[in-house]
Amino acid sequence: MCYNEIMERNIGDIGETLYTEHFYFCNTYELLNKDYQQIIKKYNFSKTFNTPPYPTINETPARIIEDFMIIEQEFNKMKAKGKE
Repeated sequence: MCYNEIMERNIGDIGETLYTEHFYFCNTYELLNKDYQQIIKKYNFSKTFNTPPYPTINETPARIIEDFMIIEQEFNKMKAKGKE
């Protein structure tokens, strides 16, 4: 199942569905490439040390904000599942 199919079917947990389904069509190493790992590391550093990734919100690229929001959402879902 690809992202477009997930959106068409209105499946709520996109991250989990994509992760589960990826085993059928790609190599996990390719899914977790170095660029994505760097974004996750930036997020973790910013979150751990309570520092923004850029000096101001105006200087922060929209893509970084979107990526951080997606990561935060996925972490929150994992925490919620762990509490169940």
